[in-house]
Amino acid sequence: GFGAAVPIATVKDIEALIKNNGINPETTWYMADLGVTEDQRRNGLGRKLVRKRIDSMPSNTTTVVMRTSVDNFRSRALYKSLGFTEMKDVHQDVEHVRVGVQTAYDRRLFLVKNIR
Repeated sequence: GFGAAVPIATVKDIEALIKNNGINPETTWYMADLGVTEDQRRNGLGRKLVRKRIDSMPSNTTTVVMRTSVDNFRSRALYKSLGFTEMKDVHQDVEHVRVGVQTAYDRRLFLVKNIR
């Protein structure tokens, strides 16, 4: 498994989306990626990786934000079980091109957690 997190101020498009929701970009981190190989899923590894990332954040971190597809019910359930809540009316349409198919968009929603 793997996980990545960065200060939200380094991801300008996401910082712009969330800063009008009372979130201080200077004390907020963005959980950019989380992945677990298929054969290791459902063993709690994703949960451990999320907790480890949060525990490893600088002491001045107050808020953590993550983004996932509106259709990714497993991801949403994992983060909600760890105390994240969905940010109302904050969405992003991510453009992607599939091989041999026209451009498509994937709607993403954001979840937030206050950690201190």
